[in-house]
Amino acid sequence: MPTWNTVASMVLPFGLLLGAGGCGGKFYKSTTPSGVPCSDMPVYPAGQAIDQQYHRLRPIASSPKASTEAERLESLRRKACQLHADAIIEAANEETRTKDGAGYVTRASGTAVAWVKERAPATPLQSIPSQSAPPSAAPPAGSPPAGQAAPPPADQAASAYDSVPQGQEAAAPAPAKGGGKKGKSKQAPASK
Repeated sequence: MPTWNTVASMVLPFGLLLGAGGCGGKFYKSTTPSGVPCSDMPVYPAGQAIDQQYHRLRPIASSPKASTEAERLESLRRKACQLHADAIIEAANEETRTKDGAGYVTRASGTAVAWVKERAPATPLQSIPSQSAPPSAAPPAGSPPAGQAAPPPADQAASAYDSVPQGQEAAAPAPAKGGGKKGKSKQAPASK
């Protein structure tokens, strides 16, 4: 029966090989903040005008191991995706010396950027009706609002002048209570 150390020594190198690929399958499933797949992230060459506002995140360069143009572009996109960039601008190929100084290698470089999103205009807060009182049932149609007496039916509605026999002068109706000043009331002079 193999011991833990034996199993670990067999599995560990295999796990390192899988992890050595960087993002691996994650890169192809990841998206930029604007929703574009990282593998399709736009790369704008140096000198090309950009029609969107952007924020520079930082300069990036392709891996020195990337030997073809396609590998250099993918390497740039991988680095930009790790920075949560929306695009790469000012992309260019350049020749640099190798670490040992024995030769030159071509690499791609550029600047990772995030698009600046327009802010929505501020909207005023709206007052929200309080929910402290429980909602009451709505009165039936045609009924008076709460706190008011119902008017008499139209056929029974009569004024003080309707009950006076013909030929007699009707007295003015009594003033309504309240609403006036306390004390003496002013009466309009009688017309002559």
